[in-house]
Amino acid sequence: MKPIIAAFLCLQLLTLSATAQETGAPAAMRRVLPPGGQPLVIVDSVVSDLSHFFVSATNIASIDILKDADAAAYGAKGKYGVIIIHTKQNAGVLDMTGLLDAYRVPQHQRALRVCVDNVLVSDPARIIADKESIAGVEVITDICWATPASPGPEETYINIITQRSARLLQ
Repeated sequence: MKPIIAAFLCLQLLTLSATAQETGAPAAMRRVLPPGGQPLVIVDSVVSDLSHFFVSATNIASIDILKDADAAAYGAKGKYGVIIIHTKQNAGVLDMTGLLDAYRVPQHQRALRVCVDNVLVSDPARIIADKESIAGVEVITDICWATPASPGPEETYINIITQRSARLLQ
């Protein structure tokens, strides 16, 4: 297995664990990450986190993992380690504003709450994605789930549909 693919698979496992922690999933799914935290994730100099990271392995050039003394340079944010991801040139990696621009979300709707696959996002500014990982972005009126187990009221919001979710719906 190529080193970048192995590192990406580890990153995906951490992502699942981070999502499990954030959503209150069973303890067995939360064991990969240290209790109470996840590593700082930096993608092409932009701070993100594992639950807001949607980039295909084919667009990753390298992954550096820092821990202990190496991560100390990042202060309290690096307490659980630092994952630095460099994407390939021309990978088309977008932040939240870039996603909204790419999918032509009107300016007057950009203040709406943001969900990924109909689950509320705590900090949309941390979303990092490439177009390969996103099936679409829509403004809809529906139930926005606070967590996968906690439905909220019906409201209008921006929903980012991941390719993973789109495949499940087919």
